Amino acid sequence: MASFHIRRFGQYLCDVTVTKEGFASRSTRYRAHLDQVERQTDTKHVPVPIEVADTFGPSAKEAIAVLEESIMVWLREYAA
Repeated sequence: MASFHIRRFGQYLCDVTVTKEGFASRSTRYRAHLDQVERQTDTKHVPVPIEVADTFGPSAKEAIAVLEESIMVWLREYAA
């Protein structure tokens, strides 16, 4: 079963999907996947091509937290 989340980083909106995986390890039970990123302007949302690896964690919250860190690193390096 998947859950869907929207995260905001300043003017960037990120769509994230979290799924529960069937892995044996508890540390990789949940997977967070970045579906898309849009930059919000005064009049519209502009798609931003960003690729970050899926992240895993023992809970959905922890998987999302690791993904958020990856997104912030990408934004600091490429969107500045």
